[in-house]
Amino acid sequence: MSALTAPLVDLQSRRATRTERPALRAVQINPMRVSRALFIAFLTVVLGVGMVGVLVLNTTIQQRQSEITKAQRQADDLAYKQASLTATVEQLRSSSDLATRAWAMGMRPNPHPAFVQLGAAGEAGRIVGTPARTVGTEMPDQNYVGADAVATKIDKTHADAVARKKAAAKAAAEKAAAARAAAVRAAADKAVADKAAAASAEAAKAQPAAKATAPGTQSVARTSPAGSTGGR
Repeated sequence: MSALTAPLVDLQSRRATRTERPALRAVQINPMRVSRALFIAFLTVVLGVGMVGVLVLNTTIQQRQSEITKAQRQADDLAYKQASLTATVEQLRSSSDLATRAWAMGMRPNPHPAFVQLGAAGEAGRIVGTPARTVGTEMPDQNYVGADAVATKIDKTHADAVARKKAAAKAAAEKAAAARAAAVRAAADKAVADKAAAASAEAAKAQPAAKATAPGTQSVARTSPAGSTGGR
């Protein structure tokens, strides 16, 4: 084979191989279609889940808010109790309460006290003032009132105020009832007076009519005997 005939042989062999290949054709791809009913159902489920979640979240927030409010109320109550206990402790620590309790136990103040003054090292102490026994009548005007007596007095004052208020309300109610009864009696008297005035007015109207009809009756009575004699 020469160099001139070699390309012709290659070209024929390539054409033969090309004719042996299958013909190419377009492949149809079916598009994926989603059903409309399934899409609507999916949206409905999503919306329902969202609404339920919002409702649960709102309910949880309200429960937490009520618990917080309850805890704050309890904290305020405990703070008030603490303040009351602190005030009670301070009152029990005060000197006035100590004097009141001492007075309740029978102890009385000494207007002439005596004090012991200690000496220095190796020295004897001394008593300042003249010690005297307390009888209890040295200060007759001195009197200590305890917390119970104060509470009793406050309760009595409050009860008296309530009783005065109730008495004033009762007096006002009785006064109002008397005023209503007086108004009813005045209305009844006025009605009786109006009825009597109306009756007297009617009687006054009836008197002229009776006077006007009386002469005619008398003339008829007078002429009737004459007519009867004429007939005879």
